[in-house]
Amino acid sequence: MKRIAIAYTVCYEIGYGSPEDRLSEEENEKTVIAITEGLEKKGYDARRLPVGRNIFEVIDFLTEFKPDVVMNLCDTIYGRSLLEPDFPGLLELLSIKYTGATPSALFLCKDKWHTKSVLKNNGIRTPRGWLFRKGGGRVRINKYPVIMKPIYEDGSVGIDLSSFITDEDALKPRLEKMLKDYCQPVLAEEYIEGREIYINMIGRGRVEFMPFTEIDYSGVSARYPKIISFEAKWVKGHDMYEGTKSFVQHDIPEEIKRKLRRIGRKVFELFSLCDYARVDTRVTPDGKIYVLDVNPNPDIAPDAGFAKSGKGAGLDHPDLVEKIIRFSLE
Repeated sequence: MKRIAIAYTVCYEIGYGSPEDRLSEEENEKTVIAITEGLEKKGYDARRLPVGRNIFEVIDFLTEFKPDVVMNLCDTIYGRSLLEPDFPGLLELLSIKYTGATPSALFLCKDKWHTKSVLKNNGIRTPRGWLFRKGGGRVRINKYPVIMKPIYEDGSVGIDLSSFITDEDALKPRLEKMLKDYCQPVLAEEYIEGREIYINMIGRGRVEFMPFTEIDYSGVSARYPKIISFEAKWVKGHDMYEGTKSFVQHDIPEEIKRKLRRIGRKVFELFSLCDYARVDTRVTPDGKIYVLDVNPNPDIAPDAGFAKSGKGAGLDHPDLVEKIIRFSLE
């Protein structure tokens, strides 16, 4: 019987950001329970491994349990997103196999500004961006609207509805608040009008494409921007959460599908992605494709878009999880 440890971040106060940001970590714990139960039904010895303040307890657990694979769902360490690459680094030091991206791939994708530079330097279209640092010089944005994003966070953390900025008057107060709250540089990214289509990929070495997913904003009130804000992703009961849905999309022109797959494969190779990954894009009415984000180890909750894509490929949630784990066992 194969032993699988499912590692995940434990929530606690971190001293920056918003208290509501913990919602993303709380949802992560529900995903861990679903994964554990699914693996147990498939005959694995699956154990949950909370990663909190005491890393020595984690090492003790790994030493005693001796997992064949660790399923790595940690996206922060000690509440700090920049430390995300350190956990798979620890597993490598302990010679333990794990799922998902390597430390170098996570580090490469963690900085949104750096990610944009890699994409642009390799001929992949991405929205224009402007970087703001605390105490930095004046930066003038010459095209609105923009979306304000903390550069080291993921899961829409820090991107609430007030992050959608339509003019310079709204920029300054929002920028000051984000620089103060998140203690990191802030990216202002050009808003691209178009279809939001996600490229879902699995594989180790060789890329396998699962069905594309698309975000349906038709249920969102006209007073809200069409973006995956924190409210849309995590705040159940909010109009944005209830009105924003992801679904498997087959109705995409063949030429656009080919372009999306070419971009997905190139991104997978450029960033040395592994096991499972998602590339978020916007496709404009005239067929231009912009990469919004590169996601190693994307959200794999049973109701998340990646799992819906897996189901579209004939894999229910436990089957998808098992396939990802098997890449690590090969």
